[in-house]
Amino acid sequence: MLLSRRDINKAETRAAIARSAVEILKTSGIEGLTADKIAESAGVSRRTFFNYFPTVDSALNVPVEQFIEAVLAAVEELDDSVPLSEAAVLAVSQMRDLELYRSVAEMFLLAQSHPPLARLQTETWDSCSLSLAEFLKARYSRPLDLDSFAFVFAITGAGKAAFVYWAQESAGDLSDASLKQLHSYLGDALSTLRDGFPTIRTFSRGA
Repeated sequence: MLLSRRDINKAETRAAIARSAVEILKTSGIEGLTADKIAESAGVSRRTFFNYFPTVDSALNVPVEQFIEAVLAAVEELDDSVPLSEAAVLAVSQMRDLELYRSVAEMFLLAQSHPPLARLQTETWDSCSLSLAEFLKARYSRPLDLDSFAFVFAITGAGKAAFVYWAQESAGDLSDASLKQLHSYLGDALSTLRDGFPTIRTFSRGA
């Protein structure tokens, strides 16, 4: 669907505000992050800021939200007969936009040294899990029962695990090569979930 010039301008303004929020976070810390500073940096008014974001924190959620939206859009392109566990693996395998990974990875790394931001990210991932549950209900006509919630939180948990592992292994490297490795870790984590953790099942105390 083609976007109107108005829609394109709105999307660009929202993106500019989100980028400004991240840049201020990097230079001034979360304590120095205010709506006024973000608006000034983005070249918009305070009123415009709040037209796009209800809170300062919500401007920092954009990278994760965009990532989840990209995953769901990729799943939508797949045949309805593909099980969701397989669809998640296929969707991530097709997502090769390194800038998308870079923005999420950068926020993930920043959260390691900003506890309030870490809490915000946890809330954002939980919110994304609920969005995935609604997607599951709509696409696969499943009731939102315990199995559904356990499954979608397992998917987002596998994604977070890949980011944690990547952060430990990469030591904060945001190069293209490192982000390609992150992409690989995400696929591996979701594949492990899909396959029922085959290597974990072989663990025993006597091994």
